[in-house]
Amino acid sequence: SRPALPSATSLNALQTTKEHSLSHFTQICCGGMHSVCLTVDGNVATCGCNDEGALGRPTATESGSSDLSADGCNGSYPIVDECHLGLISFPTKVKVIMVSAGDSHTAALDTNGHIWLWGTFRGAGGPIGLTQPGEVCTTPRPLLAYAANSSAENNDGVSSNDFKSSSRSTNTALLTPSMQVVKIASGQDHLVCLTDEGRLYTMGCGEQGQLVVL
Repeated sequence: SRPALPSATSLNALQTTKEHSLSHFTQICCGGMHSVCLTVDGNVATCGCNDEGALGRPTATESGSSDLSADGCNGSYPIVDECHLGLISFPTKVKVIMVSAGDSHTAALDTNGHIWLWGTFRGAGGPIGLTQPGEVCTTPRPLLAYAANSSAENNDGVSSNDFKSSSRSTNTALLTPSMQVVKIASGQDHLVCLTDEGRLYTMGCGEQGQLVVL
């Protein structure tokens, strides 16, 4: 069984993280049962319930072993439990400038206008949008899918082919590689993206008309 998340009465007993990389934040947002923090240097840290991959990282089990990794590492970061902030390892070098969180999903926007997603959207029939039946998306995935013959490089010198192959990508918001996203916002089970041209794109659960798809 999973360790219980801290209750309101037990939060005072938790020790504040002193690691310098987790000392200063520029943004904090909350999902259904998880929190997401953006550090001053563009890294993302999460804590809370990770049942559907909303933390974007492997977490330690009650016995101290990892749920998802046998080597005790989360990319270049150590694995920590759900109750404590842990840094997320992205497949490629990115600097995140904005984060958002929903019920069981998390999104991050980087300096190149690319969106990264993990966790899941849910509808009346179960998970939708980010995962296949029975699958859990536990690491960041790029939203924008590059053309197969593209070889352009981003500002970090990573080619689009490398970016595409670095992680399974999703493209259910109908965004194209030429579009630059400047702002993101999450609802309970949907994501809204604003481009530099002032256009809005949505993805996720639209059962109550959230996506405004006509």
